[in-house]
Amino acid sequence: MGNCVARDIPDPQTGLTPNHINAVRQNWKLIEKRLPEYGLELFVAFITKHPEWLPLFPFLKPSDMARLSQTPRLKAFGTIVLRKLGELLSMLDSPPKLIGELLRQGANHRSRGLAPENFQALQHDLNELFVKVCGPEFDIEAWDAVLTLIMTGIEEGLRQAKDKDAKYM
Repeated sequence: MGNCVARDIPDPQTGLTPNHINAVRQNWKLIEKRLPEYGLELFVAFITKHPEWLPLFPFLKPSDMARLSQTPRLKAFGTIVLRKLGELLSMLDSPPKLIGELLRQGANHRSRGLAPENFQALQHDLNELFVKVCGPEFDIEAWDAVLTLIMTGIEEGLRQAKDKDAKYM
């Protein structure tokens, strides 16, 4: 007589369970319907909370602060970031591919002057936005696990790129 109970065992490379992945993908269906709107909202909140990081956005000027929500380039940027997040979510079933992409993203963002604290703040703002979008359907445990994995991978890519830069100095 076999055991019919489905196992929710964490992946040894990612620590994610099938339930985490399924919950996040279900929530993502609500989010992806309005990526441009949500991308803009995400980065308006991010920049408003951290105006000292405005120089990280070379397409914005200090005079744009008063009208961030009307800035087409910020909306386009936010859309790109959320699309990339969607791509990363599609890789959750393929840990080696996901981890490689996270390290690449970290290295790419190092050259743009970003640091781990930028990604930690972004994770917080993503959670706040997704709670608002998904309402009671939002699975905080699943999103926390997934976003922590993503941000940790990107931060590792930042660190590796920094170490590589230091090695050649």
